[in-house]
Amino acid sequence: ALASASPPQPIGFNMGFDIWQRGTSSTTSTVVPVADMWWKNVDANVEQVPVPSSSFNSTYTITVQKKAGANKEACIRNPVPFPAKYHSNMRFYRNRTITFAADVICSTATEAYISIFDGATRTYSRAHTGGGTLERLLVTKTLALFASELIVECWVRGTANNSASAEFGNAACAVGSFAALPYIPR
Repeated sequence: ALASASPPQPIGFNMGFDIWQRGTSSTTSTVVPVADMWWKNVDANVEQVPVPSSSFNSTYTITVQKKAGANKEACIRNPVPFPAKYHSNMRFYRNRTITFAADVICSTATEAYISIFDGATRTYSRAHTGGGTLERLLVTKTLALFASELIVECWVRGTANNSASAEFGNAACAVGSFAALPYIPR
């Protein structure tokens, strides 16, 4: 069932990819921070994209490219911080439903996804349909009773040796189940 009509209360930090204190791109083969609170995996190349005018509401988006090679997946991850009153304790999120959404542009179908990971299991959104159009992807997950973390993720999974890429922006994360979750600047 969907949450009541009350507006979603956003959680997470830098969901609009607006803050970049460590440079605006990375092609290293190590796990490093990129946009603040977002980390890239070893198979990802990332780049900040200024958005002068488009369907995105934020100032920047992030392009994630999968490095060429079979069985590679590019991912950026944001470990959602705990509310201050819970002093870095997962108790606040355990057994609660979380919704994560992001606007995505991808040229090829089935290559771009978003997900929620709770330390034990990962739940994925539907795949982007391709064609270079902007689509809002959304995923909802009830975290495990003994969840150890809350991480939201943006994925690019190409086939074989291609170097697939997608552009992500206007991300949002909230406690509750929502049929639509708009980008909420913070």
